[in-house]
Formats: sequence, structure tokens, C-alpha cells
Amino acid sequence: MALPASRVDAGFALPDCPRWLVADRDQLDHLAACLGEALTRHETQNRPADADDVALLDEILRGRGLPQQEVVALAEERDALSEQLTHEQAVIIGAITLLPRVEIRGGAGSGKTWLALEQARRLSRKGQRVALTCYSRGLAEYLRRTVATWPRRHKPAYVGEFLSLGRQWGAAPGSDDDSDYWERRLPA
Repeated sequence: MALPASRVDAGFALPDCPRWLVADRDQLDHLAACLGEALTRHETQNRPADADDVALLDEILRGRGLPQQEVVALAEERDALSEQLTHEQAVIIGAITLLPRVEIRGGAGSGKTWLALEQARRLSRKGQRVALTCYSRGLAEYLRRTVATWPRRHKPAYVGEFLSLGRQWGAAPGSDDDSDYWERRLPA
């Protein structure tokens, strides 16, 4: 596991993840050696990596080039998408290009969800880590299904309910926290 933005304590260890299997930001200069050790050191009941495993890992890390048909399909998708923009949406998307966080308000059917999805896609495509959150379970599921159809490099790092993001990151409800607060106050 590589954690390029985090520092991991030298004493870190889990039963299924010893410290030598984790490369942190202080080890980036010799990441190849860390990967080599992880592939050759064998302290589990799993079989050691063989040449086929290494070839598959190489293919995954290098990525697979998109066939010409997919490139053409993506271009056509972009053209169709740009035609869907209303003038107002185009102005808003242009105005929020450099903003890291945006709150969009509007009535039902005004395009808030479309704008959020498009902004998330654009920021993700630029290499930024994006969290696309909402408070509604139904909307979160819609967002997840929509994003699942996108190419990997267009997908946000997280898509789902705002409250679930904190829980996924390990935040535990405090002693004064009412754990079913959101379930009682927000629509499904």
C-alpha cells in the first residue's frame, strides 16, 4: 500500500498489514525498493508472486490504452454533453472553474445535480481529489450510479452521503452526538 500524502509511524502494524507492506511519503524516493521488498518478502500463507503476477501488475500500473472506438465514443459524448449546457449552466460552470467548493441553490429541475456532476467530473479529470456529497440517500445512489459509468480518471474519489464520508474516514459519533439525527431529519 502506498500513502504518498501521509506519514506512517515506524511501529505501525496490523495482523494482515505489517509496516513493510506500507510505503509512506518519506519513502517515495525509494518506492521501487519498497515494492520489490513487498513482492519478494514472504511472510504470509499466500503464494509468492510469480512472473505472470508481475506482468499483470505491470499491465495494471501502466494502464491499458483505449481502443480507437472508445476514444471516438468519448469525443462524441463530450460533444453531446456540451450541447446540453444551457447558457446559464455554461456561465455557472465557467465561473466556478477555479473554486474548490461550491454551493448551488435552485428549485427542482433547475440543473443543480447536473452542475454538481459536471464540476466533479471536470475537477477529477484535472487530477484533483473530489468528494461529491449530498444528504439524501436516494440522490447519493443516483450520483453513484451515474459516476459508475464514467471513465476511471473522471470519477471523484468519494461519491455518497455527507455523513457516510466522515464515518468512512473513521470518525466515531461523539458522546453527545445523536447517532440517528440524520436518519430522523433527512429524507430517504
